[in-house]
Amino acid sequence: MKKRCSAFVIAVLMVVFSAITAITVLGSEVNTAVDIYGIEYALNGDGSGAVVVNGHNAVGSVTVSESVEIGGKTYSVTEISAKAFKGSVIESAELPASIVKIGDEAFAECYNLSSVEFNLGTVSIGNKVFSGCSELASFSGADNVIYVGAGALDGTIWYRNSSRSNVPVYLGKSLYRYLGVDSPSVFSIKSGTVSISPYAFENRKYLLNVNIDNVVIIGTGAFRGCTSLTSLPINDKIEYIGDSAFDGCSNISGDIVFPETVKYIGGYAFRGCGITSADLSSTGINCVSNCLFNSCGALEAVYLPESAVSIGYAAFSNCTSLSSVSAPLVKSVDYNAFRGCSALYDKSSFESVEFVGTGAFDGTGIYSEAGGKALTVGSALYKTEESEISKFIVENGIKQVSPYALYNADSLELLVLPETLDRIYADSIPSNESTEIYVFATADEVYEDLSGLSAGTVYIPQGKQVENENIKVGYITGISVSKMPDKVEYDSDEQFDPSGMVIELNTVLDDTQKSINIADLGYAPEYEYNFVSSLIVKVKYCGYTVEIEMMVSRDTVPGDLNSDGKVNTDDIVLMRAYLGGLINDEAINTEAADIDGTPGISTNDLVMLRKIIAGLLVISE
Repeated sequence: MKKRCSAFVIAVLMVVFSAITAITVLGSEVNTAVDIYGIEYALNGDGSGAVVVNGHNAVGSVTVSESVEIGGKTYSVTEISAKAFKGSVIESAELPASIVKIGDEAFAECYNLSSVEFNLGTVSIGNKVFSGCSELASFSGADNVIYVGAGALDGTIWYRNSSRSNVPVYLGKSLYRYLGVDSPSVFSIKSGTVSISPYAFENRKYLLNVNIDNVVIIGTGAFRGCTSLTSLPINDKIEYIGDSAFDGCSNISGDIVFPETVKYIGGYAFRGCGITSADLSSTGINCVSNCLFNSCGALEAVYLPESAVSIGYAAFSNCTSLSSVSAPLVKSVDYNAFRGCSALYDKSSFESVEFVGTGAFDGTGIYSEAGGKALTVGSALYKTEESEISKFIVENGIKQVSPYALYNADSLELLVLPETLDRIYADSIPSNESTEIYVFATADEVYEDLSGLSAGTVYIPQGKQVENENIKVGYITGISVSKMPDKVEYDSDEQFDPSGMVIELNTVLDDTQKSINIADLGYAPEYEYNFVSSLIVKVKYCGYTVEIEMMVSRDTVPGDLNSDGKVNTDDIVLMRAYLGGLINDEAINTEAADIDGTPGISTNDLVMLRKIIAGLLVISE
């Protein structure tokens, strides 16, 4: 049964999310439409089956073919595309059991249509499929219909007759509409029902509880406005919960644990509910939809699964009791997501976040604790409210600067962007004529973002490009050491001390060269050296390197290439590798390798090294 439900939901979701998509042209002859009795067929998007694409020329009683030949090959007919027969003059329609999807408005406004035969096909019906079919009085062979979209049956004689007795209206395995009673009631869904249509229970204010057994799909707005509903009607088979499904169900309360079968929950689904905790950690959702728990004032804790990578706009806005959020792998938090969550102080759950939208943490304890200073969430710079900022250095490790992050910094003169940056939005920073921006980012998207600036001077690495006539663009040409460190003499076992050294970043703008002390730009340089084998110190800064040479005193043993105090076969291995060009000067003690005292290291030094190891040669230091 579980396997069947899983296959069912995949088929249904394609109708729930959207109408049948337009046909993709796969090739010249292969996709040529076939016309059979006024009905046109073509291949579907992936070429696995055929689709009815146009039935407007059909008349009278029509029969959709079970299979058609296209390009010399036979294909099963599996779909009827959106609006395929809309407004046609057909009087009856017989559909083959091979049909699994009927797109939105496929038969809408077919005023002469009186009957439809499904031939027990396992079919999902889209939105407004039969709306306006005022003569449609009967459906036969519909026992296996597994989903009926919003308004699909409205305006038909069949629906008017089915709803007269004030009983639930089913088509096949889908509950289309619950008309209910005007007194407190509990409802149990018919055995075998697998889907609840959109708006089926909407505004049934006296509904206290619903037993839904094997239901897999809860459609859009299905229980919206059911203000007396006290418990959440879900089961261990639910896979899809549509937009606004329980919107405004203020009496649903308690701790909710969602089953692992859940794959999707739509926007606004639980807005205004009284839930105290929501455990989604076992579900397979990949995003928290827009306004999902908006204004759930009693909500205290939320646990998201590792599959969830984004939180939609205003998803938890005004959840004033929310103090605990587990979001292990969420990377994106959209605008206003946690606005007004005044009890939320812990940002450690957002360590994986890379993007934060405007207002996402306004009114939270996290933001209030920042005291108006720059707030980072994960690897995103959220914003600062400081206005008197002349210099701002975006710390290394930041991947995105959120929109309006520095909106208040009108006096900004110097902005530095790190190598790690992936995005910076043009509206993140004020555009001033006097602002200089130094960019070390490697991501091309950053330079595309900077094309939106309206003023200022930007210095970027050579090879990068900013297409923007409103700003001045200079280039970073490298770094240099304008003042050597105070200490330049070392023993081979000493640590390098950069004290007193001045490193400058070199730039050019309109053929004018300019250098700036990196101490003014932030970020610590790195130093790479090995005084045992080399005199060189490599100074590295934001992707640029310069070398300086120190004076190093060391006790050198002839033949001790690895400076371990011994002359043995390890040194022969190094000598051979060096002479073979496999390693360079930095990998060996070149002074110890030059045994014969002649300029350079040669095979004669290798011969002498062998003699030293064999005890045939002794060389005084």
